[in-house]
Amino acid sequence: MHKGFIPLLYARLAGAYGTETAKPKLEQRYHWLNEQLADQDYLMGDYSVADAYLYSLTQWGQAEWLAPTYKANIHFDGLENLKAWYLRMRSRPAVRKALDAEGLA
Repeated sequence: MHKGFIPLLYARLAGAYGTETAKPKLEQRYHWLNEQLADQDYLMGDYSVADAYLYSLTQWGQAEWLAPTYKANIHFDGLENLKAWYLRMRSRPAVRKALDAEGLA
């Protein structure tokens, strides 16, 4: 997932091609993750560092600064399993504490 965000983070260097190709690839990857979460609460079954990292990346996709480049923030339309995972992650005490400390709650 991280690699998929690179063209968006460096949009001025990648140009329109980078951002136009990044969005469908990210969407495809999020759809795949949605399928993986169909019958489990976390990516590896139990909570792991993979969930923490994916949550961080998904937070990037929610950032207002990304909207002009991405032409829209990452949404959970049609990704109900991913949305449920995201809300589960967001409700974890350590995540709440970090979001509050950063003013992102």
